[in-house]
Amino acid sequence: MPVKLLYGNDEYSIDLELKRIRKSVLDDDFADLNRKVLIEKPPKPLDIKDVLEVIETQPMMFGNLLAEIHTTSLFARGKTDSDKYMERLLNNLKTLNDNIYVVFVCVFPSDSDKKADSAKKLFKVIKEAGEVKEFNGFKFYETQKVIEWILKRAKEKKLILSNENAALLQSLVGSNLRTLDGELEKMKTYILPSNEITKEDILKLSQDNEDAFKVLDLWLKNEKYLLFEELDKLLIKDAPQKVIALFQTTVKRWLRIKLESEFSNADEIAKIIGAHPFFVKNEMIKLKDIDKSSLINLRIALNKAEYQMKSGDLKAELALETALVK
Repeated sequence: MPVKLLYGNDEYSIDLELKRIRKSVLDDDFADLNRKVLIEKPPKPLDIKDVLEVIETQPMMFGNLLAEIHTTSLFARGKTDSDKYMERLLNNLKTLNDNIYVVFVCVFPSDSDKKADSAKKLFKVIKEAGEVKEFNGFKFYETQKVIEWILKRAKEKKLILSNENAALLQSLVGSNLRTLDGELEKMKTYILPSNEITKEDILKLSQDNEDAFKVLDLWLKNEKYLLFEELDKLLIKDAPQKVIALFQTTVKRWLRIKLESEFSNADEIAKIIGAHPFFVKNEMIKLKDIDKSSLINLRIALNKAEYQMKSGDLKAELALETALVK
């Protein structure tokens, strides 16, 4: 299908689908010449005239042209989609040449429930002339679905992984699919020439995140001086985006355990969140003197910090430090 819309809040799965499309559409010898990319830079919306210029380009040499249009504004609610340039775009999409492929990419924030507006003329034309696919991340309570995803991804990588060890990996790493895929790839290299991931492999490699857990443990103890000292060391080693993703995953899990502990014991919670009972018991001990409102406030602060980092409102280091101040 020559025209597609990929949208949702699961940036990783959308990126994976894009890679599949590139591989199937582009000739390796001319891929750099025949792949055109437009990326919207908020708050300025994408200019439809720029979109038209790209999709009206003819492929260089032989093969197909792939136009990737990264935008949310063209699918946002409440904005008009009736002007001469939009009409021209719609007509072009209905009559694309067989060797021209157009993919609209609409990625919303990971914690957002926003959707592409299906009432838009552009949405309707893409659906009629091609394909619309929605990609949304798992909810915090969909632990079992995440475990099933891990098992499926491991199989695709020709790795042997038991249900129990997939659950352990999820409990240690969280539900960020890009991070989980990275961990599987790292383990695939680590265990060579074997292809079976054991519990020991998971526990060994998860120690790479030990410094990040140390920072959050210091937050729990309210040891601010040591906390910021360890955070500085962590940010020298890891990118702020990776650090805040791990923080968000950990705090989300802490909050779930804290809320469930009001009604359930460690074994019951372990079944609910797909973690090992021993792991849950240790987390419950750490969280014993922390009230749930503090965890809620930290989660809100981390979400705000992520937005400030992405929007450029604050430097990444300062945004993280501000979030961790009690």
